[in-house]
Amino acid sequence: PKPLVVLTTCSYAQRFVKLTAPFYKQFLLSLVLVSAAQMTQVSLPHFQGAIINALIERDHDGFVQQLTWLVCFSLLATVFGSIQSLSVMVTAKRLTLSLRTELFRSLLKQDIALYDGTQVGQLTSRMAG
Repeated sequence: PKPLVVLTTCSYAQRFVKLTAPFYKQFLLSLVLVSAAQMTQVSLPHFQGAIINALIERDHDGFVQQLTWLVCFSLLATVFGSIQSLSVMVTAKRLTLSLRTELFRSLLKQDIALYDGTQVGQLTSRMAG
């Protein structure tokens, strides 16, 4: 058997970069969308507070303005969140497909003795994840 290799944080980061390199555009898009979705979510309490302040001060115009901003940012948060979820899901699916394809190619290159000593169920369960 192969000796166990202890991986450091840096080693994991290098593996991550290597695995995601073919998908760097989708990965970067996912990161941008996650950031945009979180920034819009974080800004919502500001507008809620401004609405409450406008109500306390009986400022009708300020209330309408802040309510409009709240609705706009809520819609943006919903749109960014939905696109972010889709983008992350597509990137994860592509990465999974890539890993499974690489695993399959690796299995095809193995010596026939591997298949004599390994049960078919073990191989298929590893492929299915």
